[in-house]
Amino acid sequence: GTDPRVIHLEALVRVLKYLGNSKDAKLVYRGQGAMLQPCVYSDSDWGSERDGLSRAGWLAKMAGGVISWTSKKMQLVAISSAEAEYKALSEGAKEALWLTNILGERGVPLAPIKLYCDNQSAIALSKNPVQHYRTRHFKLAWHFVRQVQEAGEVQVEFVRSNLQDADLLTKALSVANHLQATTRLGLDLPKTSSITRTEPLG
Repeated sequence: GTDPRVIHLEALVRVLKYLGNSKDAKLVYRGQGAMLQPCVYSDSDWGSERDGLSRAGWLAKMAGGVISWTSKKMQLVAISSAEAEYKALSEGAKEALWLTNILGERGVPLAPIKLYCDNQSAIALSKNPVQHYRTRHFKLAWHFVRQVQEAGEVQVEFVRSNLQDADLLTKALSVANHLQATTRLGLDLPKTSSITRTEPLG
């Protein structure tokens, strides 16, 4: 903004430290069989932005590593956390369909892509074609996830919050949780990196 404070300088220093300490990090892809099947994680942080809007994030993994990711602020206010998660879920479904199309064109055989979400209410909405008074204000485009599930292209499944890989895209995590999340995404950090410590980086 136009009024920088000490707290902003401290945040900048932390970012620069992280970038310096992670300069030798690399994404590693490995595995065979089931690990070669892509999957997608979607998440949201309800009302986390200063203007009351929510942040959504979704990512795709294949062969043990992340292959695409997005983090963006939603443009409409979500009335509930379930609504925010449902919107993110539909965005994740679009990512899954893109993967299905691009890999299908290359002759890669695919099972229905698993789309992971940690909100049970959003999952229930994605499987229930009946309009409800709590969802009648939803934009029709948000129901895309229902369509691709009915077509057998995507399979929405629950994942515990501590294993929600898209968490990294929607909120700040502790150092320990950040390390666990990046490891699950296939990011390999040198053992000598100070980032592998669990104390604060600042």
